[in-house]
Amino acid sequence: MPRRTPLVRMRSSLPVETFSRRWQTSWQKHRGQLHRTRQRPTGGNIHLLRTSTRRLLAILDVARAVEFNRGIRTTRRRLRHLLAATGAARDARVQLKLFGALAPSASAKGASQVRQHLRKRTHRLEHALGKLLKPYERKLPSGCPALPAALRKGTAFDRAAQRELRRARNRIRRRFRAMQAGVAGAHHRTRIALKRYRYLLEALPKISGASPAEIAGLQVAQQRMGDLRDHDLCLHRLEKFSARHTAAQDWLQRRRPHLEARERRLQKQQPGVRGQKVAMIWQAVHSRGRRSGICWLGTAHSFAAPKSTSHRRKT
Repeated sequence: MPRRTPLVRMRSSLPVETFSRRWQTSWQKHRGQLHRTRQRPTGGNIHLLRTSTRRLLAILDVARAVEFNRGIRTTRRRLRHLLAATGAARDARVQLKLFGALAPSASAKGASQVRQHLRKRTHRLEHALGKLLKPYERKLPSGCPALPAALRKGTAFDRAAQRELRRARNRIRRRFRAMQAGVAGAHHRTRIALKRYRYLLEALPKISGASPAEIAGLQVAQQRMGDLRDHDLCLHRLEKFSARHTAAQDWLQRRRPHLEARERRLQKQQPGVRGQKVAMIWQAVHSRGRRSGICWLGTAHSFAAPKSTSHRRKT
Protein backbone atom coordinates (compact mmCIF):
# COMPACT_ATOMS: atom_id res chain seq x y z
CA MET A 1 0.00 0.00 0.00
CA PRO A 2 1.21 3.48 -0.72
CA ARG A 3 2.37 5.30 2.34
CA ARG A 4 0.04 8.05 3.46
CA THR A 5 1.43 11.52 3.63
CA PRO A 6 1.02 12.91 7.15
CA LEU A 7 -1.22 15.90 7.48
CA VAL A 8 0.67 19.13 7.95
CA ARG A 9 -0.76 21.52 10.50
CA MET A 10 -1.34 24.86 8.85
CA ARG A 11 0.23 27.87 10.50
CA SER A 12 -3.08 29.76 10.40
CA SER A 13 -4.56 27.19 12.78
CA LEU A 14 -2.00 27.85 15.52
CA PRO A 15 -3.40 29.45 18.68
CA VAL A 16 -1.03 32.40 18.46
CA GLU A 17 -2.13 33.17 14.90
CA THR A 18 -5.79 32.94 15.89
CA PHE A 19 -5.09 35.19 18.86
CA SER A 20 -3.33 37.76 16.67
CA ARG A 21 -6.20 37.87 14.17
CA ARG A 22 -8.71 38.19 16.98
CA TRP A 23 -6.71 41.10 18.39
CA GLN A 24 -6.73 42.95 15.06
CA THR A 25 -10.42 42.29 14.50
CA SER A 26 -11.35 43.36 18.03
CA TRP A 27 -9.33 46.55 17.71
CA GLN A 28 -10.98 47.50 14.41
CA LYS A 29 -14.43 46.83 15.85
CA HIS A 30 -13.60 48.88 18.91
CA ARG A 31 -12.45 51.84 16.82
CA GLY A 32 -15.58 51.71 14.69
CA GLN A 33 -17.88 51.35 17.69
CA LEU A 34 -16.12 54.21 19.47
CA HIS A 35 -16.76 56.51 16.51
CA ARG A 36 -20.42 55.47 16.28
CA THR A 37 -20.92 55.97 20.01
CA ARG A 38 -19.37 59.42 19.87
CA GLN A 39 -21.69 60.38 17.01
CA ARG A 40 -24.81 58.83 18.59
CA PRO A 41 -24.33 58.03 22.32
CA THR A 42 -27.43 55.87 22.67
CA GLY A 43 -27.93 53.00 25.09
CA GLY A 44 -27.27 50.34 22.47
CA ASN A 45 -24.06 51.95 21.23
CA ILE A 46 -22.76 52.43 24.77
CA HIS A 47 -23.45 48.78 25.53
CA LEU A 48 -21.56 47.62 22.43
CA LEU A 49 -18.68 49.96 23.21
CA ARG A 50 -18.27 48.57 26.72
CA THR A 51 -18.40 45.01 25.38
CA SER A 52 -15.68 45.67 22.81
CA THR A 53 -13.59 47.41 25.46
CA ARG A 54 -13.72 44.42 27.81
CA ARG A 55 -12.75 42.07 24.99
CA LEU A 56 -9.69 44.19 24.26
CA LEU A 57 -8.74 44.19 27.94
CA ALA A 58 -8.94 40.40 28.04
CA ILE A 59 -6.56 40.17 25.08
CA LEU A 60 -4.17 42.67 26.64
CA ASP A 61 -4.09 40.63 29.85
CA VAL A 62 -2.53 37.76 27.90
CA ALA A 63 -0.11 40.09 26.12
CA ARG A 64 0.86 41.64 29.46
CA ALA A 65 1.75 38.21 30.84
CA VAL A 66 4.36 37.84 28.08
CA GLU A 67 5.80 41.33 28.04
CA PHE A 68 4.54 44.24 30.12
CA ASN A 69 5.83 47.17 28.10
CA ARG A 70 4.85 50.80 28.18
CA GLY A 71 2.49 50.60 25.21
CA ILE A 72 0.43 47.83 26.77
CA ARG A 73 0.28 49.67 30.08
CA THR A 74 -0.89 52.90 28.42
CA THR A 75 -3.52 51.15 26.30
CA ARG A 76 -4.92 49.21 29.27
CA ARG A 77 -5.13 52.38 31.35
CA ARG A 78 -7.06 54.21 28.63
CA LEU A 79 -9.44 51.32 28.13
CA ARG A 80 -10.12 51.10 31.85
CA HIS A 81 -10.76 54.84 31.98
CA LEU A 82 -13.19 54.39 29.10
CA LEU A 83 -15.12 51.76 31.05
CA ALA A 84 -15.33 54.07 34.05
CA ALA A 85 -16.46 57.00 31.91
CA THR A 86 -19.28 55.06 30.24
CA GLY A 87 -20.55 53.38 33.42
CA ALA A 88 -22.83 56.19 34.60
CA ALA A 89 -24.56 56.61 31.22
CA ARG A 90 -25.04 52.85 30.91
CA ASP A 91 -26.57 52.57 34.41
CA ALA A 92 -28.89 55.52 33.75
CA ARG A 93 -30.22 53.94 30.55
CA VAL A 94 -30.75 50.59 32.27
CA GLN A 95 -32.56 52.25 35.18
CA LEU A 96 -34.88 54.07 32.81
CA LYS A 97 -35.68 50.84 31.00
CA LEU A 98 -36.14 48.95 34.26
CA PHE A 99 -38.47 51.62 35.62
CA GLY A 100 -40.61 51.24 32.51
CA ALA A 101 -41.00 47.55 33.38
CA LEU A 102 -41.70 48.24 37.05
CA ALA A 103 -44.22 51.01 36.35
CA PRO A 104 -45.78 50.41 32.91
CA SER A 105 -48.52 52.95 33.72
CA ALA A 106 -47.18 56.36 34.65
CA SER A 107 -50.57 57.96 35.22
CA ALA A 108 -49.83 58.53 38.92
CA LYS A 109 -48.20 61.83 39.74
CA GLY A 110 -45.27 60.29 41.59
CA ALA A 111 -44.54 57.80 38.80
CA SER A 112 -44.58 60.54 36.16
CA GLN A 113 -42.14 62.60 38.21
CA VAL A 114 -39.74 59.69 38.55
CA ARG A 115 -39.96 58.83 34.86
CA GLN A 116 -39.30 62.42 33.85
CA HIS A 117 -36.32 62.60 36.23
CA LEU A 118 -34.80 59.38 34.90
CA ARG A 119 -35.33 60.43 31.29
CA LYS A 120 -33.68 63.82 31.77
CA ARG A 121 -30.79 62.28 33.68
CA THR A 122 -30.22 59.66 30.99
CA HIS A 123 -30.22 62.21 28.16
CA ARG A 124 -27.88 64.51 30.09
CA LEU A 125 -25.35 61.78 30.79
CA GLU A 126 -25.44 60.44 27.24
CA HIS A 127 -24.97 63.92 25.79
CA ALA A 128 -22.03 64.56 28.09
CA LEU A 129 -20.52 61.21 27.14
CA GLY A 130 -20.55 62.15 23.46
CA LYS A 131 -18.38 65.18 24.23
CA LEU A 132 -16.14 63.16 26.54
CA LEU A 133 -15.36 60.56 23.89
CA LYS A 134 -14.03 63.09 21.38
CA PRO A 135 -10.61 63.65 23.04
CA TYR A 136 -10.40 59.97 23.89
CA GLU A 137 -10.84 58.98 20.24
CA ARG A 138 -8.20 61.50 19.22
CA LYS A 139 -5.63 60.07 21.66
CA LEU A 140 -6.29 56.48 20.67
CA PRO A 141 -4.00 55.17 17.89
CA SER A 142 -5.73 54.86 14.55
CA GLY A 143 -3.86 51.69 13.66
CA CYS A 144 -3.85 48.45 15.58
CA PRO A 145 -1.02 48.47 18.18
CA ALA A 146 1.57 45.76 17.69
CA LEU A 147 1.54 42.91 20.17
CA PRO A 148 4.80 41.92 21.90
CA ALA A 149 7.26 40.12 19.67
CA ALA A 150 7.53 37.35 22.27
CA LEU A 151 3.98 36.33 21.44
CA ARG A 152 5.21 34.96 18.11
CA LYS A 153 6.89 32.15 20.02
CA GLY A 154 4.34 29.42 20.52
CA THR A 155 5.73 28.18 23.85
CA ALA A 156 5.79 31.66 25.40
CA PHE A 157 2.26 32.33 24.23
CA ASP A 158 0.95 29.00 25.55
CA ARG A 159 2.49 29.55 28.96
CA ALA A 160 1.12 33.10 29.16
CA ALA A 161 -2.37 32.02 28.12
CA GLN A 162 -2.45 29.13 30.59
CA ARG A 163 -1.21 31.42 33.36
CA GLU A 164 -3.95 33.98 32.68
CA LEU A 165 -6.63 31.28 32.63
CA ARG A 166 -5.40 29.99 36.00
CA ARG A 167 -5.39 33.50 37.43
CA ALA A 168 -8.93 34.10 36.21
CA ARG A 169 -10.18 30.84 37.74
CA ASN A 170 -8.44 31.53 41.05
CA ARG A 171 -9.90 35.02 41.08
CA ILE A 172 -13.41 33.56 40.67
CA ARG A 173 -12.81 31.09 43.50
CA ARG A 174 -11.65 33.81 45.90
CA ARG A 175 -14.49 36.15 45.10
CA PHE A 176 -17.03 33.36 45.20
CA ARG A 177 -15.91 32.43 48.71
CA ALA A 178 -16.10 36.09 49.73
CA MET A 179 -19.62 36.29 48.28
CA GLN A 180 -20.70 33.24 50.26
CA ALA A 181 -19.20 34.80 53.40
CA GLY A 182 -21.32 37.91 52.89
CA VAL A 183 -18.47 40.35 52.19
CA ALA A 184 -19.80 43.73 51.04
CA GLY A 185 -19.39 44.25 47.31
CA ALA A 186 -18.30 40.65 46.67
CA HIS A 187 -21.37 39.92 44.52
CA HIS A 188 -20.49 42.65 42.02
CA ARG A 189 -16.78 41.71 41.99
CA THR A 190 -17.69 38.06 41.36
CA ARG A 191 -19.80 39.07 38.37
CA ILE A 192 -16.91 41.11 36.97
CA ALA A 193 -14.58 38.13 37.44
CA LEU A 194 -17.02 35.86 35.58
CA LYS A 195 -17.26 38.37 32.76
CA ARG A 196 -13.49 38.67 32.54
CA TYR A 197 -13.08 34.90 32.47
CA ARG A 198 -15.69 34.55 29.71
CA TYR A 199 -13.90 37.05 27.51
CA LEU A 200 -10.64 35.18 28.09
CA LEU A 201 -12.26 31.95 26.92
CA GLU A 202 -13.53 33.71 23.81
CA ALA A 203 -10.08 35.16 23.10
CA LEU A 204 -8.34 31.77 23.57
CA PRO A 205 -10.66 29.24 21.91
CA LYS A 206 -7.95 26.74 20.92
CA ILE A 207 -6.06 26.79 24.22
CA SER A 208 -9.03 26.87 26.58
CA GLY A 209 -11.05 24.31 24.63
CA ALA A 210 -14.28 25.84 25.94
CA SER A 211 -17.38 25.02 23.95
CA PRO A 212 -19.99 27.65 22.99
CA ALA A 213 -22.44 26.01 25.40
CA GLU A 214 -20.05 26.50 28.33
CA ILE A 215 -19.43 30.12 27.43
CA ALA A 216 -23.17 30.68 27.09
CA GLY A 217 -23.65 29.10 30.53
CA LEU A 218 -21.28 31.65 32.03
CA GLN A 219 -23.19 34.39 30.27
CA VAL A 220 -26.52 33.22 31.72
CA ALA A 221 -25.21 33.31 35.30
CA GLN A 222 -23.52 36.64 34.70
CA GLN A 223 -26.78 38.01 33.32
CA ARG A 224 -28.71 36.92 36.40
CA MET A 225 -26.17 38.50 38.71
CA GLY A 226 -26.32 41.69 36.66
CA ASP A 227 -30.13 41.79 36.91
CA LEU A 228 -29.90 41.86 40.69
CA ARG A 229 -27.32 44.64 40.69
CA ASP A 230 -29.36 46.72 38.24
CA HIS A 231 -32.39 46.27 40.50
CA ASP A 232 -30.42 47.47 43.53
CA LEU A 233 -29.07 50.51 41.69
CA CYS A 234 -32.51 51.41 40.39
CA LEU A 235 -34.04 51.10 43.86
CA HIS A 236 -31.29 53.30 45.30
CA ARG A 237 -31.96 55.94 42.64
CA LEU A 238 -35.71 55.85 43.34
CA GLU A 239 -35.17 56.25 47.09
CA LYS A 240 -32.77 59.13 46.56
CA PHE A 241 -35.21 60.97 44.30
CA SER A 242 -38.29 60.25 46.42
CA ALA A 243 -36.58 61.70 49.50
CA ARG A 244 -36.96 65.16 47.92
CA HIS A 245 -40.44 64.72 46.40
CA THR A 246 -43.50 63.78 48.44
CA ALA A 247 -45.57 62.44 45.53
CA ALA A 248 -42.75 60.15 44.39
CA GLN A 249 -42.25 58.95 47.95
CA ASP A 250 -45.94 58.01 48.27
CA TRP A 251 -45.81 56.13 44.97
CA LEU A 252 -42.66 54.29 46.05
CA GLN A 253 -44.27 53.20 49.31
CA ARG A 254 -47.23 51.77 47.41
CA ARG A 255 -44.89 49.85 45.08
CA ARG A 256 -42.61 48.66 47.86
CA PRO A 257 -44.16 45.13 48.19
CA HIS A 258 -43.79 44.57 44.45
CA LEU A 259 -40.16 45.72 44.48
CA GLU A 260 -39.31 43.51 47.45
CA ALA A 261 -40.95 40.49 45.83
CA ARG A 262 -38.93 41.06 42.65
CA GLU A 263 -35.72 41.35 44.68
CA ARG A 264 -36.41 38.07 46.47
CA ARG A 265 -37.07 36.37 43.15
CA LEU A 266 -33.79 37.65 41.74
CA GLN A 267 -31.86 36.60 44.85
CA LYS A 268 -33.10 33.04 44.51
CA GLN A 269 -31.60 32.87 41.04
CA GLN A 270 -28.11 33.90 42.14
CA PRO A 271 -25.24 31.37 42.23
CA GLY A 272 -23.88 30.62 45.65
CA VAL A 273 -26.89 31.81 47.63
CA ARG A 274 -27.06 30.10 51.00
CA GLY A 275 -29.52 27.25 50.95
CA GLN A 276 -28.75 26.30 47.36
CA LYS A 277 -26.46 23.36 46.72
CA VAL A 278 -24.37 25.03 44.05
CA ALA A 279 -21.08 23.20 43.75
CA MET A 280 -19.01 25.62 41.66
CA ILE A 281 -19.54 28.73 39.57
CA TRP A 282 -16.64 28.21 37.24
CA GLN A 283 -15.53 25.73 34.61
CA ALA A 284 -11.95 24.59 34.94
CA VAL A 285 -10.65 24.34 31.38
CA HIS A 286 -7.12 23.08 30.89
CA SER A 287 -4.85 24.07 28.05
CA ARG A 288 -5.18 20.70 26.29
CA GLY A 289 -8.97 20.94 26.22
CA ARG A 290 -9.51 18.53 29.14
CA ARG A 291 -12.18 19.70 31.53
CA SER A 292 -11.83 19.06 35.23
CA GLY A 293 -14.47 20.64 37.39
CA ILE A 294 -18.17 21.10 37.74
CA CYS A 295 -20.00 23.57 35.57
CA TRP A 296 -23.11 25.22 36.94
CA LEU A 297 -24.41 22.41 39.12
CA GLY A 298 -27.29 23.21 41.41
CA THR A 299 -30.54 21.79 42.72
CA ALA A 300 -32.68 24.86 43.24
CA HIS A 301 -31.77 26.63 40.01
CA SER A 302 -30.01 25.47 36.88
CA PHE A 303 -27.50 27.74 35.20
CA ALA A 304 -27.24 25.74 32.01
CA ALA A 305 -27.29 27.71 28.80
CA PRO A 306 -30.60 27.93 26.93
CA LYS A 307 -31.03 25.95 23.74
CA SER A 308 -31.00 29.09 21.66
CA THR A 309 -29.01 32.14 22.70
CA SER A 310 -29.26 34.14 19.50
CA HIS A 311 -31.83 36.49 21.05
CA ARG A 312 -29.72 37.16 24.13
CA ARG A 313 -27.46 40.19 24.11
CA LYS A 314 -23.93 39.82 25.36
CA THR A 315 -22.79 42.19 28.02
